[in-house]
Amino acid sequence: MKKVLLIEDSITVRQQVGFAIRQTGAQVMNAENGQIGLDLLARHVDDIGLIFLDLHMPVLSGMEALETIKYKREFSQIPVFILTTEGCQEMLDKARSLGAVGWITKPFLPETIWEAIKRYLKSE
Repeated sequence: MKKVLLIEDSITVRQQVGFAIRQTGAQVMNAENGQIGLDLLARHVDDIGLIFLDLHMPVLSGMEALETIKYKREFSQIPVFILTTEGCQEMLDKARSLGAVGWITKPFLPETIWEAIKRYLKSE
């Protein structure tokens, strides 16, 4: 099974989402901002099958990271879920127009993470 890349600046949310991911049997890679996430993605692109991406982060925002992920051919086919407290329809529309496959609002139920993994994480 491919890994999940979790790009989230809150350590508490990383722990909660990571726990939900591991309950499915998937492995998780963590990054605390968009730039670190892109660096991990570049080094492990063949191992990553799904990305959970926060919008509001230091260094490189989630929206900026999403633009790069969907612009680069080698990353563009990896499904990205936005994971955020943001509820603005304009932001949701922008993320979808950039290629995000879904939107998970914090706080979340673990089942929401499980369903995303079940639907989008590629098995080998």
